[in-house]
Amino acid sequence: MHPASAFYHPTLCEFLLRYDDVWNLDTPEQVFLQSIYEAGATLGQRDREELERERWYQASKK
Repeated sequence: MHPASAFYHPTLCEFLLRYDDVWNLDTPEQVFLQSIYEAGATLGQRDREELERERWYQASKK
């Protein structure tokens, strides 16, 4: 989990990042959310390529 200060809270069943730690990061939202996404996709054994591909309906709007 990134950043290193992020942790899993077993009572809340959530990953947390302390407020003060957020302000010390260059891109706090991107780092933390990307890490949570990657962990969830990996642990859930999801097809990352399929999850991250551009959808046909998005491409048709271009």
